[in-house]
Amino acid sequence: MTLISITGVSGTMGTAAIDHLMADPQNRLRILLRRTRRGKKAFRQIRKKCRDRMEVIFGDIRDYNDCKKLCDVP
Repeated sequence: MTLISITGVSGTMGTAAIDHLMADPQNRLRILLRRTRRGKKAFRQIRKKCRDRMEVIFGDIRDYNDCKKLCDVP
């Protein structure tokens, strides 16, 4: 299984990227989303597509610790 970390999924390109990545059943996603109305809406839409193959980290890309969580390998 491949773990892919991704940011910017609440936008148009991010949504298209998730669709493309989820086409391969071997991919798992780790997503960084901000706790905004748009981020929460994106989370609900993504959750329908990815279910058990995603992990969401709510945070901000400008925060070092949030980026560290996004990039840490289990």
